[in-house]
Amino acid sequence: MGPSPTLLSRKEVDTLYEIFTSVIAALDILQVDYIVTGGSLLGCVRQHSILFCDDDIDIAIIDTEDGDGVSAYDKVRNHLGPLLGDDFIYSIRPWEGGDKVRLKRMSSVFLDIFTLRCYTTREEMVEEVIGRKTNGQRQEEEYVDTILTTMNECASSASLDGSTVQQTELFPCWHFNTRKAVEMWPKEVYRTNELFPLTENLRFGPLVNVKGPRMPVLLLRRAFGVDCFHVYFQSVSHHQNNKQKIKKKKEKGSKAIASDDA
Repeated sequence: MGPSPTLLSRKEVDTLYEIFTSVIAALDILQVDYIVTGGSLLGCVRQHSILFCDDDIDIAIIDTEDGDGVSAYDKVRNHLGPLLGDDFIYSIRPWEGGDKVRLKRMSSVFLDIFTLRCYTTREEMVEEVIGRKTNGQRQEEEYVDTILTTMNECASSASLDGSTVQQTELFPCWHFNTRKAVEMWPKEVYRTNELFPLTENLRFGPLVNVKGPRMPVLLLRRAFGVDCFHVYFQSVSHHQNNKQKIKKKKEKGSKAIASDDA
């Protein structure tokens, strides 16, 4: 089950595994492939569990089309909620990066669902995702160049032993399908041969046969640094979430004291 968590209670960790189990079962029914990604992939490979300093589970569905031309994400968006049932809350795009799933009886923790799509050219990624603001206006060239430079540099330097290796052209490649997700995690980029065929034998807490990318070690060192299997720093987003949780607990405590004094 991994080391004792620092951001979550053991009950919350167990709830995350329960959510993940139900989501996997639903995706299997929908015949939609997924991988664990981000800190969840690092947890799978590094300690076979949720990282002790993590507070959610991250997965990404592979956005391909079936024989009828229906995308994997459309299947998930239209059918995941009913498949999960009334005990769960499936939120479609509650934030710019992706979807979320919570268990009603313990809604303090959640599973993030991102979507990976294939970009055949640099121009396609710029025009359809990172080159446009939410309001449809064009992004500044400096913003776009920063993201693309980060993607190219990390994908050209990462190797299994951390040495510098000249790689082939980055595109076509797989990345998240929302501007916000690409902006926040530009290093989580996959060449097709690095992603496929998917690994299907990862362990994650009580779960086995969890899916991940074909080259998880290479991709983790690319995203988190060559020392990611020895050193782990809590991400900024998780650090902010933890501060918010502490603040809420303090506010509840203050309200309780005020009520007792009244």
